[in-house]
Amino acid sequence: MPTRELPRGLRADEAPEVKQALARAEDFARRAASATDSKDRDYYERMHRKWLGIADGWRVIAEVDKTRWLGCFIARRSHSSANFT
Repeated sequence: MPTRELPRGLRADEAPEVKQALARAEDFARRAASATDSKDRDYYERMHRKWLGIADGWRVIAEVDKTRWLGCFIARRSHSSANFT
């Protein structure tokens, strides 16, 4: 199966919400680049920036979740290993 090129700034290991937000941002960037009316271009550029912000927010949430999960995993491992020593 051929691999699809990811939009700029997108990593394959990112959360699905981040991928979706970055794909939307890329779509608005393309629309802004091809817009002929300055009003439309301004709108698309604004939407592009908003979706980049949304992607950053999802990245933070994903990182917090990952850190939280890792902390729980480490805590469980230390508690379970304490029972066997």
